[in-house]
Amino acid sequence: MMNVLNVLTAMILSAACAPSARVMAPAQSVLMKTVVGSWSLTQGCGGIAYHCRGVGSLTVPNVVVFHADGTMDQFRAGVKVASGTFSLTASVTDSLRAGTVLMNPGLEGPSETLALTFSIEGQLMLAEPCCDRLTYSFIKANAPD
Repeated sequence: MMNVLNVLTAMILSAACAPSARVMAPAQSVLMKTVVGSWSLTQGCGGIAYHCRGVGSLTVPNVVVFHADGTMDQFRAGVKVASGTFSLTASVTDSLRAGTVLMNPGLEGPSETLALTFSIEGQLMLAEPCCDRLTYSFIKANAPD
């Protein structure tokens, strides 16, 4: 009985004194890796009559930078207008090219849940899930021509 107690005590002390194991963050999804980076607004479309407007006539941030740690920065005319967080949920049917992004602050308000899709390589679209169905198109700043 004493040997069992000695062994258990040694194991507990060994575990307590051992250097802490490095905790590894979960691997980023392909969708997250694709979203991370700087995105420039190209146009906004939607509304009752569904029309598209260029960057100059929109009041939303015209550059959004998504960081790998889940934070983001928003810029308008080169000036940072907001910083916040975002989270992604990949689409069940197309986890590489589509999903949902929750942005806080959102493009238009305090918090927004937007449908996220990639129409072509380097082009990201964020769309409202209801109402006016506004869709904002962005291109990746370092995307190939």
